[in-house]
Amino acid sequence: MRLISDQELEALNTLGLRSRGPEVRIISDPGEMQDHLGSLAAASRNQLHIGGELSNTVIGEELEAPLCLYRDGRSIDISKGKTSIIVRAAGSCRFDSLVETLCSQEVPGLELLSGIPGTVGAAVVQNIAAYGQRLADRFLSARAFDLHRCSMVELDAKALNFSYRSSALKDPGRYTPGLVILEATLEFPLTLRPEPLIYQDLLSWHAERGRAGDDLAARRATVLEVREKKGMVVAGAKWLPSVGSYFLSPVVSRDTALQLAGMIRGREFADRFLAWYHPDATVTRFPAALLI
Repeated sequence: MRLISDQELEALNTLGLRSRGPEVRIISDPGEMQDHLGSLAAASRNQLHIGGELSNTVIGEELEAPLCLYRDGRSIDISKGKTSIIVRAAGSCRFDSLVETLCSQEVPGLELLSGIPGTVGAAVVQNIAAYGQRLADRFLSARAFDLHRCSMVELDAKALNFSYRSSALKDPGRYTPGLVILEATLEFPLTLRPEPLIYQDLLSWHAERGRAGDDLAARRATVLEVREKKGMVVAGAKWLPSVGSYFLSPVVSRDTALQLAGMIRGREFADRFLAWYHPDATVTRFPAALLI
């Protein structure tokens, strides 16, 4: 645990916002985080703001309450069972570091989520997803600290009620969830194989470079390179600070999606729209970026 200065806080949030607070500290270890939260009085716990890497996060110029950043963790454990691979990671670990580790260990299932900023804990809260993969599909359980009851709880997928870019942990009325993810456990069946790339931007880029469809390192490289072209890799050469992940793509009918695509980018784009954004039955999520 360490206290940080206002200048450090500016450098630690991806938007580079200047903020001042009465107390800002960084904790990386799950046990230390549990001890710290358990040591606080109820009133202090309820006022405390808890964040991760502050990626795409707008924070105020003056923080009235203490801020605790649960980040920079390194605890990732991978074990192989009879039917599946179990992965345990501290909620403070950088999510992309977890994905990189999985790819190096030839564990498929999350490689298409490469380059997404934030921590493992935040990934669970947000149920991050991209290019047909989502965290909820690999989630097994999590250990969390209940700020209201000052106790540890075990959470399964049913308790988290995952949905599109959301979970039961998200509280629209408060920045900090009532349950803080200290550690997450993911499960990958031994029979799991890399699925074919279906998103056209990935598929074209991957094919043009002659990369094998089941090569995890190559799939990760393709995702990072495509995201880098769009300025979406934090600290990358073309990185453009944004809060794009705040927006949700609305679910509309297939016909409405095609009509909107034509209105925004013309008939030619609409004709190939479904090759990029595959509908689920008769509905599809229309890209928020196009609407904006």
